[in-house]
Amino acid sequence: EWQTPPVAGMPPIRRHGHSSCTFARRLVVFGGFSEYGDVEKDLYMLDMDRWKWTTPEAEGEPPAARMGHTATRFGHRMVVYE
Repeated sequence: EWQTPPVAGMPPIRRHGHSSCTFARRLVVFGGFSEYGDVEKDLYMLDMDRWKWTTPEAEGEPPAARMGHTATRFGHRMVVYE
């Protein structure tokens, strides 16, 4: 049965062309083309145990804003491809 859980925190603005990966019970979303017509380079994480969105701090310089890209999980890292 489909359900919509109550979600806390600030979710990402609507977008398409983004990438996402799971890390245990966390969904990580990067970039994409926003509903406002901007190409994004932001990072969001949904904790699927608490159903709460956060904007985690990542190490290093973030990739440039992009859409239509792919990403994969490699160990404890999210590798973003153009």
